[in-house]
Amino acid sequence: MINRSELLEEEMLREYIRHAIRIVQEKRNKEEAIIRTLVRQMINEAQNVFYEYTTLNKLADAIVSTVSGATETSKTPFKQQYMSLTSDPGERAKLVEYIIDFAEADFNLLSQGKEPRVIPSDFVEMGFEEERPEEEEEKDLVVSIDDLNDAGGDVLEPDTEDNFLGEDSEDSQESIDQSTLLAAREAYKSIGPALQKAWNTSPTEKIIPKEVVVEVDGKETVFPPNSITEGDLLRIYFPLNLRLQAEKFEQEMTVDQGPDSEIDQSFDGLGI
Repeated sequence: MINRSELLEEEMLREYIRHAIRIVQEKRNKEEAIIRTLVRQMINEAQNVFYEYTTLNKLADAIVSTVSGATETSKTPFKQQYMSLTSDPGERAKLVEYIIDFAEADFNLLSQGKEPRVIPSDFVEMGFEEERPEEEEEKDLVVSIDDLNDAGGDVLEPDTEDNFLGEDSEDSQESIDQSTLLAAREAYKSIGPALQKAWNTSPTEKIIPKEVVVEVDGKETVFPPNSITEGDLLRIYFPLNLRLQAEKFEQEMTVDQGPDSEIDQSFDGLGI
């Protein structure tokens, strides 16, 4: 039997524990608030940065309007599709690569002086015009008595494969891949025209007379003087910054999972 002193001691212990938990939680909330404030300040500072090259300034405008957003709460086309896609980081990474592939194909055309691909009204469902399969003419199926006899009385072969409800299959994976592709097309409906505008309003053929250093994952790539154009800069920095923004959104999603998640947010503008 527990006596009165033991009950009081137990109650005091519980109260101290609750108090300690409140202190830890309040400290964690304050730290997160400080970090979020710093991130907002860095975003505002990055948006007010002017770069040495016209293409990078134009690219910054395109990134803000279609990818990162002007504020932390902005819902850009890319952010909406990225953060609502799936719980699988691999599929979100695949969405980013789809968009980069779309952009690179357009940059190839623009660098050759050609018109970029037109985004049709049914782009999300069907893709670009040249990607659509050619329609095959329907042919009438003619079956003779000999064909029927050769097939044992049935021209259709029975399906011997067992299908179980909830079992993983190639069809389910194809469905996931298709959803990711549709999400990428939905985002690119806005990103594509913004990149085309950035290209068309910049001196993309202008050769850069000085050395340009591009850093990716801590590794530097050095372009000697007179070796790249302003158009090349746009092609280099768009995929870099799309991936950077995707990483930032991943970190935001980690923070939203709960107080025990790691807090590590950063914003590097155009990563220059």
